Amino acid sequence: AHQWRQPLAHLSFINMDLQMASEDNDLNKKYLIEKLDESNNQIDFMSQTIDNFKNFYHPRKKKEFFYISNATQNAIDIIKPSLDYSSIKLQFKIEEDKKIRAYENEYQQVILNFLTNAKDVLLERKIENPQIEVVLEVKNNKSILSVSDNAGGIKADVIEKIFEPYFTTKDKSSGIGLYMSKTIVQSHLKGNIVVKNKALGACFSVEV
Repeated sequence: AHQWRQPLAHLSFINMDLQMASEDNDLNKKYLIEKLDESNNQIDFMSQTIDNFKNFYHPRKKKEFFYISNATQNAIDIIKPSLDYSSIKLQFKIEEDKKIRAYENEYQQVILNFLTNAKDVLLERKIENPQIEVVLEVKNNKSILSVSDNAGGIKADVIEKIFEPYFTTKDKSSGIGLYMSKTIVQSHLKGNIVVKNKALGACFSVEV
C-alpha cells in the first residue's frame, strides 16, 4: 500500500488531464498516446511491486545489471507529477554514475520511499520554497545516492528510532516504510542506509 500510493496518485492526475483535454476539445492522438504510455508505466511499476513483495523471502530472485542513475530517474519520474502539483522543486545531480548487479525494482522502491517521505514532510510543515535535492556519487567504489530536503531536519529523539519496525511520526501510517527500506538495502542489496541532519533538513543516503 505504501509503494502504491504514488503511482495511484499519478494515474489520478493522468485521468484529470485527459478529462480536462476532452472538455476543452483538445484531445489529439499524439497527446492521448503519450498519456496512455504514462499510465502503462505506472501500472507496470505497480505490477512489479506486487511480485517483489509477494516473493520478498523467496531465494530465487534474478539479479540484473543496471545503472544507479536509471533506477533513480525511474523513481523520480513516478513522483514528479505529484511534486509539480505541490510546487516542490527537485534537482538531480549526477557527479559519478555506477553500474551494479542487484535488484533494480527494489532499489527503485527505496528511493521512491525517500522521495515520498521528503514530499510529505515538506507539505506537513508548509515549507516556503520546498526543495528536494538528489545527488549520486561514487566513493571507495561504492555508489552513494543521497536524498535531501529543506524541511528543517529530524528531531534528535526521533532520528535514533527512525528505522525501527512500526515506528512512525505520521498519522495513518503503517510505519514500515523506512524499516522495509533498510531491510531491502541490507539483506538484498548488501548495502547500507544512513540518515543525518544537514543545514536545511534531513538527508537519507543509500550506499551500495
